[in-house]
Formats: sequence, structure tokens, C-alpha cells
Amino acid sequence: MAILIINRRDHAITPYESWLISTKQKLVMLSSSEYQLSYNHVVNNYEHMEWFDHFSVNGNVEKRAIALHKIYKFTAIIAISESDLIRAAELRDYLGIPGQTMESALAFRNKVMMKDKLKHTDIQLSPYCKVTSSLDLLKFVASHSYPIVVKKIDGTGSKEVAIIHTESELEHRLEEGFKGEWIAEKFVSGRIYHIDGVAMNGELLFCWPSVYINSCLAYMDAKPSGSYILEADNPLVTRLNEMVNQILSYMPCPEVIAFHAEIFHTEDDELILCEIASRVGGSKIGITLKTAFNIDLMKTWVQMQCGIPIAWESVEREPRTISGNVLVHPGKGTFLGPPEMEYPNEIIDFELLASADQHFNYGRNCNDCLASFVLIANSEQDIEERLLAAVDWFQTSMKWDNGEIIQHG
Repeated sequence: MAILIINRRDHAITPYESWLISTKQKLVMLSSSEYQLSYNHVVNNYEHMEWFDHFSVNGNVEKRAIALHKIYKFTAIIAISESDLIRAAELRDYLGIPGQTMESALAFRNKVMMKDKLKHTDIQLSPYCKVTSSLDLLKFVASHSYPIVVKKIDGTGSKEVAIIHTESELEHRLEEGFKGEWIAEKFVSGRIYHIDGVAMNGELLFCWPSVYINSCLAYMDAKPSGSYILEADNPLVTRLNEMVNQILSYMPCPEVIAFHAEIFHTEDDELILCEIASRVGGSKIGITLKTAFNIDLMKTWVQMQCGIPIAWESVEREPRTISGNVLVHPGKGTFLGPPEMEYPNEIIDFELLASADQHFNYGRNCNDCLASFVLIANSEQDIEERLLAAVDWFQTSMKWDNGEIIQHG
């Protein structure tokens, strides 16, 4: 009996052998070769490990999973990366292993299928349609006023997203054509909130909302993006949590599910679903929640899938501090070096992701950044001010060459 882990994360982020130390089952890992070095010091904690180049498309991952199942009799398949959820679900269905099925994985991964599941419920959605050709988009535009959002049906990281405001922008998007499946939606104006948590057998075990700073598309204009958790007495906490609970009740959920939902709050006080994923939120959301609630969502999700009891009594029911995160996205130029002065005291986590002399032509997706910060404060107002001040401090203090002048912090 064993647990199969399909992995594309560094060991520093996913120390599975530590998370699953209490299980009596053997651990088998099939992983991207990109992260082999990071696991070298823990190979003795795994029964079997294999490494694959071109991991995203390499069908030998599935081939080896099937062969190894005959030897180890997997009882669970763990895959935490959004790009591997379909792969893992397909293997579970084929091998008869409990966990998220293909029906469930597709309903959360495919944005059109997701909204088709919800369109006849009381969950409010923006008008949408599936786009596989230019004519599909033209018909949708003819029925709805600008702006229109066009994105990949299974896109990640806010990549390949276009907001169309005018006829000329429409013509530019049509010029690019459509390969694969896309979704067009009527643009929703309002603040975007993300709600993260875990549930089991239809019961929310942890759930809390946060509000985005700017939007996930801020990277396109080199503006900062991030989020911070809501205070317990914010009236939107109950409304957003209840809406997510409703959404999950309408969706084909596995027994154990982690979720990351995005919901618009409009000026008319309406809540409109953007989308919901069956995974833990990315970027710095995990450490932000851990700081406020003493819960490691990724670890908890993995352990729950493997039947390991969770010490829920140690998880805070309300935030013990107001935490938030922010990403500093690049513009066009060359990063020469970070600030040389000390960081502000309220920064509890700082990660420098850019290298000296690295050239940028804006970000490629919402996770492409020069640096990230996690901060704490006593209120929502304070945390937003501190997050934006941290970005301003970094941008004015770093060394940057935009091709015209060299900025020295």
C-alpha cells in the first residue's frame, strides 16, 4: 500500500515526507526533473522516486504511474499543482483510486463547464459563452456591450487574458485568432475577493475571504498585486463564506477539497462569481493565511487526502492579526539590484525573485515579479497602506535601468 505523489514543486515548498510522517504507507513520487536536486537529501524517506523532463506533457508520467500501481497498490494520488489536477483525476478513474474524479476536476478546471453547472442556480454569474472561433466572439459582442473579457478556458496565472473595450481592441484580438477553447465574459466592475479554505463531506472546515489589491491583471501595467485578509467584523466575511458554501454544494466535489474562489463585489452590493478552483490559492496566499490563522492550507489538504487527522483546535477561528501580501511586478528594463537598506519592521516574509542584470519586458503572468512581501497590521486600512508603502520603498530604493536612466536606491 502506498501514496503516489505527482509533483512539480521545490522541496522547500512541499516537504511531503514531513507532512505524511504519521502515515504507515510508503511514498512514491513522480516529479519534474527541475526539482530533483531539492529532494536529494530526503530520498531515503521515499520508497521510490522518478524524475521526468518536459513534465507537463510527458505521457511517461502516466505510463509509470500505471506500472507502479501494480507493484505498490496506491490508495491515494496527491497532486497539488493546478496543471496536474486533470492528470491525477484521470489516473484515479482509470485505476479505481478514491479522490477527485475527472467529472469533478473538469468542473473546477474548465471555466465554461464550471459556469454551466451553476447557471441554473441562485449563484450570480456574468454573461458568458464558449469561444472556439472568431464568429463565436463576434456573436457574443453583438449581444453585450463593452468591456468584454476573453481568456483561456483552462488558463492559469491570469495568462492570455484580454479585456476588450473598443472595436479596435476587438479587431486586434481577432487578428490573433483562437487556438483551443476560450471563454468570453461580460466585464464586471467592482472589487475582487478571494476565498480560500478546505472542506470535507460538504462541511466547511476552514474558510476565509481576502480582498485583492488592484487585480490579477496588474502585472500587465507593472502595477503591484496582492491581497489581505478581511477583519472578522467585516460584513462581507459572512456573505462571501456563505456564497462559497452554496457554490460547493452545487459542484461535484470530492470527499476532501481545497478551494480558491474569486468573487466580485459590485457598487450595487451584488456578489458575482468570477471562478472557483479545487486547489489551494497560489503566490503568497498560503503564508498570509498561516500568519493569521495558524493553518498551513497546503499541508492540511495533503494530510486530509491521506486520512491523517487534523488538529483543528490549534487553528484560529478568527484572524489573530491582519496579514497581507504584495508582489512587485517588473516594467521594461534591467534589474540591477535590490535595496541595500534594512527592510521595514512589519515585513515578516520577503522573497527576492529577480537576479542582478536580469532583463524584463513586463510580467508574463500574475506570479512573475521582482519581489514579494508578507506584512502584518492591526486593521484592513493599515495593512493596505503598509503593503503599498512596501512596494513604494522597494521600487524607489532598488537599482533599475530602464534604458534611459539608471535609478539608484
